[in-house]
Amino acid sequence: MTIFPAKSKTETEQSLSSSTPVIVNFPRKNKKKKKKRKFLKKKRGGEEKKKEKEKGGV
Repeated sequence: MTIFPAKSKTETEQSLSSSTPVIVNFPRKNKKKKKKRKFLKKKRGGEEKKKEKEKGGV
C-alpha cells in the first residue's frame, strides 16, 4: 500500500515536469490575452461611466 502513493507521487512529479515546458510557452500567450483584457476592461469602464451619466441625466 505504501508503494502505491509513492508511485502516485512520482507520476505527479513527472506530470509537473511535463507541464513546465507548457507553462514556459503560456506566458507569451497570456501576455497577449492580458493586453486584450485590459482593453476590454477599459471599454467596460467607459460603458459603465456612460450608463452612470445617463442615469444622472434622467
